[in-house]
Formats: sequence, structure tokens, C-alpha cells
Amino acid sequence: MLATIRKIFAYLDWLSLIGFIVVFGIYLIPKTMIGGVVTIICAIGLLLIMFEESSKTYSPNRRISAGKPLGNPLVDIGLAIFAYLNLDTTNNLNNLFIAGLVMVGIDFILWVINSIELLKGNK
Repeated sequence: MLATIRKIFAYLDWLSLIGFIVVFGIYLIPKTMIGGVVTIICAIGLLLIMFEESSKTYSPNRRISAGKPLGNPLVDIGLAIFAYLNLDTTNNLNNLFIAGLVMVGIDFILWVINSIELLKGNK
């Protein structure tokens, strides 16, 4: 059961990262058109990498479905605390802020699921 949930969250982790980059590119377009377009192109490239790493050419441990988090759990916790502390200074919750919190939250949940599986396996 946890393996299926881990696979789903692994794909959601990648998609949330790509979504964050796309939202960042959209916010960047009014400032600099070239930077925004390059950022969105990088997000499309990351999506292609995600499809490639999902293929059978990679070993099962290197595929996305192996469920390795993209970030470090301490960084995830630190970013969540920083966002909470700065929530009152940013009166509006813009889309980039929400996309970042979703990305950090999914990454942390994936780390927790991996830790639970490791603890279950060691017993």
C-alpha cells in the first residue's frame, strides 16, 4: 500500500517542481520576456526528462517510481517555517508562493513515506 502511495507522490513531486518553474516563468515574462520563455522551456525540458526517467531503460532504483524525494527534509522544513513566518508580510498569497508550498509539502510527505517504509522494513 505504501509503495503505491510513494509512487504517486514521487510523480506529484516532479509535477509540482515543473509547475513551480512554469509559474515562475509566467511571473518572469512581464519583467523579461527572454528570461520567462527560457524558464518555461527549461520546465518543458524537465518534463521530458521526467518521461525519460520513467521509462524501462533505467534500473528500477533510478526510475521516478522508486520514490526518492527531490529535496532534503531539513530544507523542506526550513522553507515551510520561513514561509509561515513571512506569511503576514506578504498580504496576498500569490500563485508562486502556493506552488512552492505545495512542492515543499509533497516532497516532505514523500520523505516521510520513505522513512516509514524503512522503519517497517527494519523490524
